[in-house]
Amino acid sequence: MEVAQKLSAWHTPGMGAVLGATALDELEQVLWIFYDSHKELPLLVPGVGAQGASAAETAKLLRSVWADAMPLHRINSSSAIAYAYKKTGTEDFVGAALAEIKRMNSEIGSI
Repeated sequence: MEVAQKLSAWHTPGMGAVLGATALDELEQVLWIFYDSHKELPLLVPGVGAQGASAAETAKLLRSVWADAMPLHRINSSSAIAYAYKKTGTEDFVGAALAEIKRMNSEIGSI
């Protein structure tokens, strides 16, 4: 929370932050700090998929705190996409990755 306060105070255009999706309570607290400061700070939000966080829950939280800033943020899921072929048991690495991307995009878009 202290770092979020400092980022808000030191904000300059083009600045961003990385906040994990595996701790939604802390993510929400930080989002409120940015919202209350009226500083639009793009976020990279890793931890979705293989690390256990839900794309839908992450998107829901981002939208519920500050819907107008949602287009700035990037929800990241690299392992779940890169290793989707293992989950599906296929040798079609690209097809499995594309299917996982489509599934997550649909999940995020339904919020």
